[in-house]
Amino acid sequence: MKEWMLREASNLNALQEGGTFRRTLWKRIQSMVTPLLAYMVSILDRDYNLNLLVKPTTEDCVKDLWLFIFNELKLLDIPYVMGQSSAQTKPIQVQNEMEVSTGAGNKMPFSWRIKDYLEDLRVQAQHVSKNEAHGEKFLDIFQQTPLGQQLARYTEEEKTIFFYYYARDFIILAMGVTSERELNMLQVALLSSIEEMKATSSSAEAGVSSLPWVHLAYHQFRSRLQNFSRILAVYPEVLCTLEQRENKGSCMLQSQMVLDVFAALACTEMLSSAVLKQNARAWLQQVKNLQMPIELACAANCSQGSRSQCSQMLQEVKSQWNVIFSMSLFVEHVLLGTEMLIPELKDLVKKHIIQLKNCFQLNVFIVLMSE
Repeated sequence: MKEWMLREASNLNALQEGGTFRRTLWKRIQSMVTPLLAYMVSILDRDYNLNLLVKPTTEDCVKDLWLFIFNELKLLDIPYVMGQSSAQTKPIQVQNEMEVSTGAGNKMPFSWRIKDYLEDLRVQAQHVSKNEAHGEKFLDIFQQTPLGQQLARYTEEEKTIFFYYYARDFIILAMGVTSERELNMLQVALLSSIEEMKATSSSAEAGVSSLPWVHLAYHQFRSRLQNFSRILAVYPEVLCTLEQRENKGSCMLQSQMVLDVFAALACTEMLSSAVLKQNARAWLQQVKNLQMPIELACAANCSQGSRSQCSQMLQEVKSQWNVIFSMSLFVEHVLLGTEMLIPELKDLVKKHIIQLKNCFQLNVFIVLMSE
């Protein structure tokens, strides 16, 4: 500190500009400290994180964890990179990835930092265990960290709050969400993935799941979760059907990752019922938009065996999609071609399309009943 003050005191240009040594020193301190403080605030308030301390609805345990993380150097050891002096006067952008709805923010304190921290631990566990049973090693490492030890001190109810809050924030950070409805469905999908994974794991603990399970399940079911998100994005009409199923409290939805299969099946049913009931080109575009996600859903691997309900639904999706895809080819090359070349035959072609659809569906029914 003395060396810095001596260096500043010997800066004649700065002294001439400031007038006095005290004024010059004060201006220099401001130019050095203000950007640092602004950077600290931008870190602390990322995703409206500071709001958790002032919201009257925030649980006491959440505020307590917020302060713990704030005091934990291993979690918030974020280096400050000194920029050019001219750049330090520019406004610092406070990042926010939680804009799902107006005024939305994170639920879990410093969730973005916890996510990065746990990902580092997961990679470390993979390296140590050489990818063999790295999940168990990951859980073990986490329990030994200050964060894991702190979370272990809370009650079961408080642990449940943290788990669900973190799962919510993780989905937004890892996948990107455009609405609360989409977020709710993705959260159900992730939680069911966790339950399915725990059911086959020897390292699953009793009681509330710990935070690493969110990462383990996400990476295990990553392609299916992302494909499910893609279905919701390109065909949001399916949300109503999924919400109705979820509201019924199906045990299957809670214990198995099947929402992507449900979504694909609902899409095929809705597309099938919409044939010729809307603009043919619009319907055809919906089929093209859904082609990739539904074909990916058909390739999903149900872990409960070939006779499970999930596998049976997958078979139905494949059969229904074959019908839809065949119908789309007929609509594209026959109906639209007829409308362009021989418009007077359009009604006749539509009549035969309906007959073709009924034949296809009868064939699907026979195939499914014979299995």
